[in-house]
Amino acid sequence: DITYTSSNNDIATVDENGNVTGVKSGTAEITIKANTKTTTVKVTVIDPPKYGDVNLDGKVDVTDATLLQKYITHKESLTTTQLYAGDVSGNGVVNVKDVTLIQKYLNHMIDVFPSENM
Repeated sequence: DITYTSSNNDIATVDENGNVTGVKSGTAEITIKANTKTTTVKVTVIDPPKYGDVNLDGKVDVTDATLLQKYITHKESLTTTQLYAGDVSGNGVVNVKDVTLIQKYLNHMIDVFPSENM
């Protein structure tokens, strides 16, 4: 029999199958017990980045649009977190539509990204 527990359910929960879900920013320890063996894994939950902030510097600017363009043209790779921030259309795919939306945002043609309304 295997059991899973979290040291802090306010930060991260773990179900009976060992699936961990982040609740809010912070750290917690997940303990796994199987028969006489026990191990602990530290997990860190971070807040999601601001939509449009592809380079993760805390603001949305032309650098983010440029970085996304480079990704789309296979000249740059992005982390999962950066891809999340770049999907401003909220359709689960980072493409030219997202670059266009960031440009519209920077030119004050839109106030919020579609992903923020989901």
